[in-house]
Amino acid sequence: MSDLVEGRLVRIEPRAFTVDVDGREIPCSLKPKLFTPDRRAKTPVAVGDRVKIRIEGERGVIDEVLPRRNALLRPGGRGKAEVQITAVNVDQLLIVVATKDPPPRAGLIDRYLIASERNGMDAVLVINKCDQGVSDELRAALASYEAMGYAVCLTSALERSGIDALIERLRDKTSLFVGHSGVGKSSLLNAIDPTLQLATGGLAKHGRGRHTTTSVSLTRLACGGHLIDSPGIRAFGLHDIPKGELALLMPDLRPYASDCKYSDCSHDHEPGCALRAAVERGEVPRSRYDGYVRILHSLDGGDGGDEDDEGPTLGD
Repeated sequence: MSDLVEGRLVRIEPRAFTVDVDGREIPCSLKPKLFTPDRRAKTPVAVGDRVKIRIEGERGVIDEVLPRRNALLRPGGRGKAEVQITAVNVDQLLIVVATKDPPPRAGLIDRYLIASERNGMDAVLVINKCDQGVSDELRAALASYEAMGYAVCLTSALERSGIDALIERLRDKTSLFVGHSGVGKSSLLNAIDPTLQLATGGLAKHGRGRHTTTSVSLTRLACGGHLIDSPGIRAFGLHDIPKGELALLMPDLRPYASDCKYSDCSHDHEPGCALRAAVERGEVPRSRYDGYVRILHSLDGGDGGDEDDEGPTLGD
């Protein structure tokens, strides 16, 4: 019997799992013991997992999943107990939005930033399609994210502007690209590494993007590091975040939330709330607090939010 070798899961397809072992991609199956009754995910593995496999000819069997550093999770949907694992063992989350088409939604951006804080991932806000113009209002909104400590990259895949700076951020890291459909993510990735040759698409008639990426995959970049590309989404829900922790995961609200009389304060209605007092004093913008409350209330539904509560366009 062959010895176990370590590799990295790079692609999941229906009943097919591809593992990279020292540059060799090996199609694998899963050992039945990995399917334990207490798992809430559809499969016990995710793209980015470090695994041990037993090679049998041209194929392999995944025998063990090594401990994960982190995981980007989202609820399985209304009424579903399962969770969806987008990717694991990620260094940084790159949140891609367009300047106008489709419009950048503050709620979606904030949900991804909250997830990155919860999972110990760096976050980079990538504004694509800057060739269509960047309004003063949008620049002001982006400056507020920079003041929180988040990196912001202005790019245009069409004009290749900002691409070199983005490549430097990707070097020697595992980066997960996320965002709405239609923001030009595939075009941006092709500009970063032309060997990817990803299919691209525009906006559909309803103004939302067409899905051109249909599954999550991990690719080694020519510049060094690894890219995890994920399908464009309509909405992103937060998974398993207690209400008392939500404000602590938002850097600009954290200092005020930490000063509250009650450690489990939701900052929605409790007396003596330091965060609401800061809003009344004008130290926290009302629009920022309103965005927090929308996300807070969305946690009640169990799906962490949907496309109807993503809030105003960024910069409005």
